[in-house]
Amino acid sequence: MESETSKDLSNRSFLEDQTPAFLYLEKLSTLYGYQSDIMSAEARNDEDAIVFILDLAISDLGQMLVMDDIVQDSRFSHIYTTLVGEYERVYGPSDTLFAAFGDIYDLRKAMFAELESVKDPLLEDLVPTGLQPVGTQVEMTMNRLVESSMEFLLQKRRDTLLGWLGRADTYFPMVEKIFAEEGIPDELKYLGMIESGLNPRARSWASAVGMWQFISATGRYYDLNVDAWVDDRMDPELATKAAAKHLKDLYYQYGKDWQIALAGYNCSPRCIKRAIARSGKSKPTYWDIYPYLPTETRNYVPTFIATSLIASNPETFGLRRESEGPQYAYSMVPVTGMIDLKDIAEMAKTDVATIKALNPSLRRESLPPSSEPFNLRIPVGSHDAFVAAFAELPVAERQSASEYIVKRGDTLSGVGSQFGVSVAQLKERNSLKSTTLRIGQRLVVPGADNARALPSIKFEAITENIVQYPRRQTRPIMMPTTNVAAVEESPKSTEAPVQQASLRTTAADTESKPTPPPAPAKTETKITYRVKSGDTLSGIADSHNVTIASLRDWNNLTKSRINSGQRLTIYTDGRSAPVTEAKPTVYRVKRGDTLSGIADSHNVTIASLRDWNNLTGSNLRVDQRITIRKGQSSVQTHTVRSGDTLIEIAQKYGTSVANLKEWNQLTSNTIQVGQQFKIFK
Repeated sequence: MESETSKDLSNRSFLEDQTPAFLYLEKLSTLYGYQSDIMSAEARNDEDAIVFILDLAISDLGQMLVMDDIVQDSRFSHIYTTLVGEYERVYGPSDTLFAAFGDIYDLRKAMFAELESVKDPLLEDLVPTGLQPVGTQVEMTMNRLVESSMEFLLQKRRDTLLGWLGRADTYFPMVEKIFAEEGIPDELKYLGMIESGLNPRARSWASAVGMWQFISATGRYYDLNVDAWVDDRMDPELATKAAAKHLKDLYYQYGKDWQIALAGYNCSPRCIKRAIARSGKSKPTYWDIYPYLPTETRNYVPTFIATSLIASNPETFGLRRESEGPQYAYSMVPVTGMIDLKDIAEMAKTDVATIKALNPSLRRESLPPSSEPFNLRIPVGSHDAFVAAFAELPVAERQSASEYIVKRGDTLSGVGSQFGVSVAQLKERNSLKSTTLRIGQRLVVPGADNARALPSIKFEAITENIVQYPRRQTRPIMMPTTNVAAVEESPKSTEAPVQQASLRTTAADTESKPTPPPAPAKTETKITYRVKSGDTLSGIADSHNVTIASLRDWNNLTKSRINSGQRLTIYTDGRSAPVTEAKPTVYRVKRGDTLSGIADSHNVTIASLRDWNNLTGSNLRVDQRITIRKGQSSVQTHTVRSGDTLIEIAQKYGTSVANLKEWNQLTSNTIQVGQQFKIFK
């Protein structure tokens, strides 16, 4: 065969350049280049350059992670692990989007894959056995998607949940206080778990940062400072205030619907607008737009609800910890001017790691070069030592530094001459091993005696200002009523996997469950029973201690025949069926009928007729259908308060949950604060 000409080679090279494989390898080589750049910066002790390169690397990693089957490529896995290791060296351990695929990114990917396979995902045919939801401002819809999310977390991510709960001990009291001040629902605090695992230093592949995962533009919009020295997105309190304001804005932007606001927190306004338009409704719910949202946003709200239900009452779900997370407390000292963190740690008689943990917004090894005071946090009890040590500093050491950005043609000796400092001082202050400079490099100039130098380091010697949040108080969103069956962790065995416990309970597995905690008297639970081969209506009634008539009534059955796989609704408190009242009758209006005449003929009041049929006047039309509840002459209204459950409301008014749901056209046990229920007497 004749050898290829240079023109042929050129054409082949051009064609290969356009293939996906070539583009992939080009991107992969860029990642390996970042590794080299980071090592070079480490050799120079250039932390600023490392942070800059990491930002680029993490962003590019995120773009590649969406490629199909990329994790199967050992070359990508290697560079991913390496860059994640560098990230954790700079920012500390993170369980958000990194840690060798074992993090929130991986958690979401695995969970969402399972949720996409759920049959009839929006069907509200269940509540976890033995639990009743309390009244909340954010609707905690319980459907098959939420159930599947709960089972995934409890069976496959128990350790992750326990880690989140530890950080919740530290940060939730602060979040609760700020959310209460901003007037947004307390239960929104659980959003911080699925956003970042409550890690203030979390950094995503999309360059979102902090506990509430703000990108820099959104952070700056809510007055969070983001520069080379300070990133307020990593300040727990400032970022939480910004998150509260952002959530409130989204709530009003999306028609005062918290669930859609949560979806808007996850994706762009254009994404939500498009989904609303495709739903064909002028005021849709989140579940109306659910089919038209991207996969991650579609499953974001169910994951939030599942996390909220579990984390608000962890012991009910078998999550028990040996100890609580540390309490969030510090002493605040307003400090002006640059001062090294190691010097601060020495004066406060602590270590640099503690100072960094209390001040996660600091991106470098010193306070920012600003004439405005920085609210430095030091450990409680260290204020007096800090004040005394600062007072003993020589005046020369209190002289602040300034920052100089290297330009083309600059030399270290030239910069030193310009600021009146020696080359040796510059090298020592900037940890330089040589005099080589790079364009754009930032130099800290110690004690620069010129007009651009910042004021001397100082602090306000005021009375100690201690900020100390209380210990967290658990506020359950799902309260146990009768039979609580915790989902246990999968047995660690090399044998065939054991069938995991379900959040739902059937007659066949009730006896194998752990002994439930004591239940309050006169409680009632709705369960869903799936008919098995060989089941009969009488057998199901006997095993649940209810009557066949009740089973027929609850499930609109006219015969005793049932089919395998059929789902039956059963209301039971373990002893007897809930009290049922006579079914209402429907009267069809005839010509000449009046409201008073219909009331008289059925021995009820006009007021009752109006209540039962949502009538505001006395006008009727021919063939109009009027509901009549015989024996009931009055109606009360109950407004749901925080902490209410359907069981408690039913007990208060001496009726059953089944009646409450029928009277108020409820399809699930989920209730919201402010919701109004009709109670017929």
